[in-house]
Amino acid sequence: MSSAIHAVSPPRRDERAVVTLSPDEVDRLLAAAAGDPREALYVVAVLLGVREGELLGLPWGNVDRARRQLRITETASWTLEGEHVVTLPKTSASRRRLMLPLLAVDALARTPRLGDLVWPGDDGRIMPSSTFTHRWEALRSRAGSGR
Repeated sequence: MSSAIHAVSPPRRDERAVVTLSPDEVDRLLAAAAGDPREALYVVAVLLGVREGELLGLPWGNVDRARRQLRITETASWTLEGEHVVTLPKTSASRRRLMLPLLAVDALARTPRLGDLVWPGDDGRIMPSSTFTHRWEALRSRAGSGR
């Protein structure tokens, strides 16, 4: 090994605690999402724990309501130049098949198809992360969630 390697500290692990919702908070969030144009987005996020990039990069072709399945094979990400792109997940373990609860199947059935992505931004392309965050925080506020 080169001496330069010994001069550099290894990266610190991010040890943030994972914050989960209580059953009451889940119920309030789902009630607040009812009737929202993006209800299915919130239902899938809350009930299945799908990551933001996976939600925003989800194509309709990966949703099978008849079999109640959702395939995660892509993720939305942003280049250093700020361009929104859909790429493969970082690890093979991130590519997976999830069973959809009936609540999610019903919400997806009410979701209009506005293009290839299930939840595109207002311009029809990938929804910006800031837009998702703003809408998520607004939903939490309507639900009375303090976290």
